[in-house]
Amino acid sequence: MSGSSLPQNMDEAKDIGEKALTGFPVIFRGLWQNAKSVCGEIWQRVKGFWFRYVDPLIINLKERIKSFLTREVEKRKPAAEEEFEKEKQEFKQEIPDIGRNFWQRIKDLVK
Repeated sequence: MSGSSLPQNMDEAKDIGEKALTGFPVIFRGLWQNAKSVCGEIWQRVKGFWFRYVDPLIINLKERIKSFLTREVEKRKPAAEEEFEKEKQEFKQEIPDIGRNFWQRIKDLVK
């Protein structure tokens, strides 16, 4: 190959093309390794930040919500039990009427 930058014939062009093509995988492999290294470092930092700062906040918030809800349930439990007993008694009183109304409807259909 002569001192000029352009190939002088097809053989020189072929040599330049082959060198370029064999060099690309090496270049891309190096770029890929660098990208993996950078991404791995970023992931480690994000993970460290998460477990150091965010995770404890979430756990604390979860415990505060659980504590609040437990207090509210305990506070409202007697009223809910009382309401449940009232509903149960009303239902027991309505059951005979439901049965009678059901049989009355059947009798009316048969007539």
